Amino acid sequence: MMLTHLTTQISPDTRWPGRLQALLAEYPDIPRKPMGFPDDWQERLEALKAAKTP
Repeated sequence: MMLTHLTTQISPDTRWPGRLQALLAEYPDIPRKPMGFPDDWQERLEALKAAKTP
């Protein structure tokens, strides 16, 4: 989530968060916990997207 926040601060029009979400959706069997994702990462990502939208 920190990378998403920093990336959108540096480049507000970045598509990286959506691309990451699509990549993770493509491989649902890969565990997220060892990569450091919190259990509610999808909700947090959506909240960051909503905060960005005027």
